[in-house]
Amino acid sequence: MDLARSLITVGNPSFLSLQKIRELGFARAVLDSVVLKALLIFTYLTVRGGNVCRHPAFDQQVSDQKRIISYNIGMAFAKLYAEKICDVPQLLHVEFLKKRNAIELHEVHGGARSREPDLVGMDAVGRWHLFEAKGVSTAEAQLGGKIAEAKSQLAQVDTIHGSAPETRTACATSIGATRILTRIEDPPEKGDRVIRVSKDKYEEAYYSPFLSWDDSDIGLVRQRRLYDGLSVETFLVKKEGHTMILGLDSEIYERAQSGSLGLPESDHGRYRERAFKDNDSYSIGLDGVFFQYLD
Repeated sequence: MDLARSLITVGNPSFLSLQKIRELGFARAVLDSVVLKALLIFTYLTVRGGNVCRHPAFDQQVSDQKRIISYNIGMAFAKLYAEKICDVPQLLHVEFLKKRNAIELHEVHGGARSREPDLVGMDAVGRWHLFEAKGVSTAEAQLGGKIAEAKSQLAQVDTIHGSAPETRTACATSIGATRILTRIEDPPEKGDRVIRVSKDKYEEAYYSPFLSWDDSDIGLVRQRRLYDGLSVETFLVKKEGHTMILGLDSEIYERAQSGSLGLPESDHGRYRERAFKDNDSYSIGLDGVFFQYLD
């Protein structure tokens, strides 16, 4: 559930296509995208011998599909580590930020276009963090090459809003048949690329999936529920025989609905105990996002 929740917030925006938005409308397309991300975790990962590892269903996929699955699972782990190791509650894909006009990337010297890091994070006090996530499913020996590639992408960035990123993290995950192994390294500084991110647009983009669902045409009923004393705005979703509850902390939801986005440091502390304790019934992150898998 932690991984599904992580992928819901950070996943590749290719899940949300313009064609789907035209066909279904924005709210329904966003919901469909979020559910598909969650199902990817429950379809292609399992537990064997006490270890999380890939499900045999993964090996039945064609090579192109395996790369997509591995990439997204790699991002899910990067988000989980950002939260639990680096204390960064929010992490979002650069391509999604581009679609929301929340980010600008500039080459200082006007050189050839270089690849930017995939993920930009913001911590509880508004500092920026960079992550690059890689996922492989062939051999753990490939992690070294993937880490080198990730470090190269991260090292190209000079500043975000005039300051060096608070942290840069290269994260490569091997999704094996018997275990999952992740290698995390801190790359060297620094390159020529300057990044500007709008904090307001960043948070609007981050929480947009949950804010778009208060819409009767997509057939969802919003319900406020209590989990261990925490009030959560929840949405019950059924898809392909799976039942899930997706949600957002009620205080964040209400602030967002009134146009006052933001994740105060006080909220960060309030979630920390719940986010870091072992819990088999639901998952909640430092960002206030809630996930529960029922079937």
